[in-house]
Amino acid sequence: MLWFTIPIWWTKKIIAISNKTRKDLNYFIKNNDVKISVIPNYIHEKYLIDLKEKNLNSPPIILHIGTAPHKNLIRLVDAVYGLDIVLHIVGILSDETKLLLNQSNISYNNYLNLSDDELIQMYLNSDIVYFASTFEGFGMPVLEGQALGIPVITSNISPMKELAFDGSVYFVNPYAASEIRNAILDILCNDMLRKNLILLGRKNAERYKIQEIINEYSRIYKELLNEGN
Repeated sequence: MLWFTIPIWWTKKIIAISNKTRKDLNYFIKNNDVKISVIPNYIHEKYLIDLKEKNLNSPPIILHIGTAPHKNLIRLVDAVYGLDIVLHIVGILSDETKLLLNQSNISYNNYLNLSDDELIQMYLNSDIVYFASTFEGFGMPVLEGQALGIPVITSNISPMKELAFDGSVYFVNPYAASEIRNAILDILCNDMLRKNLILLGRKNAERYKIQEIINEYSRIYKELLNEGN
């Protein structure tokens, strides 16, 4: 009532960052979703740098961002078991997760409190961005990885399905470690697939340039002004 229902009663227009968020909010306004428009987040221009072709690291590096349960790190651990791969994990690791990583004999590095520039370098040093979450409101690492020319593995659920078009990411069932493992091996072993993911991923990220998002907000504000006249 305090955070959603009452404010929504007094609101003429709501902007959600994804259809998933729109659907969740719609629950509180009893199917009156005409009030809700979807305008996505934008990709910061510092991520849209000139790309340079690079070779795979040896061993390959997978970047995982976020360590809350819904970020699905546990299934990534299951997926890479026995593979010669290094995980770069951004976020606080629980003692249980550290124990699992060590017992699984998985090489990993853990990073905390990175600056924007340090995070960008983490992306650039990686061979794959893994973001197969079980729940998200948007999914910014998908766009950040694509913008920086790194193949992205993400979940075949909303909002990621709407965030990136087919062919620009490798979609997987986030609950199936076997699918995640196959995606990793496909990207690392199939040079053509990897190059296509990089090329189409960049095109997808460019759809979220800040001017495009500004135009959407401007349109909404003009509509509201016209309604008040």
